[in-house]
Amino acid sequence: MKRNELTFATDPDGRKVVGVLLTNRPVTAWLYLEDFTRVLKAYPHSPWSLTTNEQGRPYVRVRGTGKGSPSVYVARLIAGAYDRTSVQFRDGDGLNLRRTNLNHVPGGGGCPKRIGGRAALRISTEAARV
Repeated sequence: MKRNELTFATDPDGRKVVGVLLTNRPVTAWLYLEDFTRVLKAYPHSPWSLTTNEQGRPYVRVRGTGKGSPSVYVARLIAGAYDRTSVQFRDGDGLNLRRTNLNHVPGGGGCPKRIGGRAALRISTEAARV
């Protein structure tokens, strides 16, 4: 298993940050040292990699090391995984995992059920029949 290379630096605001070179592409994700420590504690030997959605937006994920272990998006580990929300990057950069760049928004995946609950799903299916 390939290990991620790390770079340690300080932000212009004086906070310590870690750059994680991803295993599947030559790009680096940046996050605060305290968040990196928390993720590393939960997934100590897991490789970090880049994946994209249907629109081509990049997301950093960490994969468990056991057989059948699921992938987890690092942004959700940092921002918190709240039901029926998605995490957006304020600056649009999926490699900027600093907590100050992450924002929860209602919905996820564009699914009407997630955006507005079951009532929105019922309304959208009724509208489709008309």
